[in-house]
Amino acid sequence: MRIDLTCRVCGGNRFTLDQQLDDCSRVECEDCGHEIGTLGELKAQVAAEVLKRSSGRSPRA
Repeated sequence: MRIDLTCRVCGGNRFTLDQQLDDCSRVECEDCGHEIGTLGELKAQVAAEVLKRSSGRSPRA
């Protein structure tokens, strides 16, 4: 499964985080500086996409 994690402004895929690593940490595009959101928001988006894509599929053995 591939999940697209790119900046909506420039298409870059390199992100930078605040010094602290918690759900309130700001995530920014390293290429253009656009604020992606918080680490918690990014994790929730990834989890939602994984659930969306995996629904209806049988688990692998």
